[in-house]
Amino acid sequence: MLTGRKFRLYPTAKQAQVFSQWIGCQRVIRNAKVEETRLNAWLRRASMFSDRPGNVDSEKAFDQAYSHFATEQNPWLREVPSQILRNGIYRAKTAFVRFWKGEAKHPVFHGKQTEESVLLTGELFSIKDGKLSVGTRRTPLGEVRWKAHRAFQTPKMLTITRCGDGAWFASFSCEDGEALPSSEDLLVQHSFAPEASVLAFDRGVAHPLADSEGNFHDLEPKRQKRLEKIQHRKESLQRKLARQRKGSAARRKTKKRLARAERKRRNQLSDWRHQTTARIAGGGHSVLVLEALKLASMTKAVEPKPNPAASAPGQPLFLPNGASAKSGLNRALLQVGLGEIRSLLEYKARRTGKAVLLVSPQFSSQECSKCAHTSPDNRPTQAEFHCQACGFEAHADYNAAVVLRKRGHALLQSHRPMGTKGRKTPARKRPAPLSNRKPPPQRSRAGGR
Repeated sequence: MLTGRKFRLYPTAKQAQVFSQWIGCQRVIRNAKVEETRLNAWLRRASMFSDRPGNVDSEKAFDQAYSHFATEQNPWLREVPSQILRNGIYRAKTAFVRFWKGEAKHPVFHGKQTEESVLLTGELFSIKDGKLSVGTRRTPLGEVRWKAHRAFQTPKMLTITRCGDGAWFASFSCEDGEALPSSEDLLVQHSFAPEASVLAFDRGVAHPLADSEGNFHDLEPKRQKRLEKIQHRKESLQRKLARQRKGSAARRKTKKRLARAERKRRNQLSDWRHQTTARIAGGGHSVLVLEALKLASMTKAVEPKPNPAASAPGQPLFLPNGASAKSGLNRALLQVGLGEIRSLLEYKARRTGKAVLLVSPQFSSQECSKCAHTSPDNRPTQAEFHCQACGFEAHADYNAAVVLRKRGHALLQSHRPMGTKGRKTPARKRPAPLSNRKPPPQRSRAGGR
């Protein structure tokens, strides 16, 4: 199974300087290729250049030349290994291929950010006896100290990332040697599982995970205190940053401290997600059910609401649209990391032989888990559920999780193989008797036949 590894790097001052130079050159080459590809696309669409080839927006037709960028105007591009520039072209090509396939938006320019990375291929690094060596014969950097805390296989490509607080990381993908069944095979394998072995989860903001057995997987009180402390630290540093002069050394130092606090916050949340999903995947249930949430649509910004009476004197151009409250909700959704919880749970469940099933979340918070009555009045508040038909009362997230479990179990039965016990084999269509068959059409003898 293909898995990822991320190790902390501890380069020297000289090595860090060279890495920063490689990052800048690769970013410049990628942006130049993005601009060149966009210009060629515009020329093909222009009527005055209609003699140019039509549709060349494909992976095979992508121009991967990069030597013309290292001209006299940019002599510093020749100071880095040519593989760094070539990998920048590869990054631009990968971005355009994903755009042409409809998997991502159109590639845009990458500016100088606080967190950047450089892609290295096998010509630029080697790993022997667990030690990482970076560089070429012309620009050798030697051994770079890192903390490889897990076993791994030597990768073909490696990405070196520089965080805003000055920390360096090396990340790559490799095979762990485990042959795991596919998700579809696991669903077929557990298609006869009873409803008691199915565990469903309702994902939200107040409670990140609420399962169908009445358990709430929230942040621990100790972790919540740490996050509150980090948040107070960030707010203090942001106020200090607003008072400092732009471009000063003190401001750069404050920005590093602010980035360090943000990385600590991300690490705390990531650690909680990993521990929670590992505990769930190692439980006694064979099928895990999640909502098929459209997080991109859920975290969209609110569109402005024009004022029809804006032409009147004293009237504003736009009406209140609740953008402040929606931005706070979006921030809370993104902080919980509902999408990452799903990704972690999927691959960890495969390792333990469990299946993950996605079901429709439509009206799951308004449907009663006892009588299936669906009404918006069933949920008077965020945490309360009171059925208006049968009078059933429970926590709203728990009721939604039970509804999802029933939907997941019903959908799981559709993955049963044909002709097995518990599902009827479709009957074959018998041929009609000879007396009911229509005679074959008579051919005309006109034309000699």
